[in-house]
Amino acid sequence: MALQVDQLRAMAAAHGDEVAYVQLASSDALTFSRWDEVSNRLARTLAAAGVAAGDLVVRHVSNGHLDRWVNSYAAIHKAGAVAV
Repeated sequence: MALQVDQLRAMAAAHGDEVAYVQLASSDALTFSRWDEVSNRLARTLAAAGVAAGDLVVRHVSNGHLDRWVNSYAAIHKAGAVAV
């Protein structure tokens, strides 16, 4: 069974420049490569801040920021933590 972050890595490798998400309100688009890159960077930041496997991490993202929501969700899981 593949995890969401494993699927993201595979999609970034196979379809990196294709659009993964579009925020309908603003038409902002997020490619698979950008999603993987940004979430990797955020996962490293979380780990450096002491987030460890199994930790619960709360996300607060204001409306209209789909890119922040999907990036933080993936990053938390890449760090081995659980998004709540």
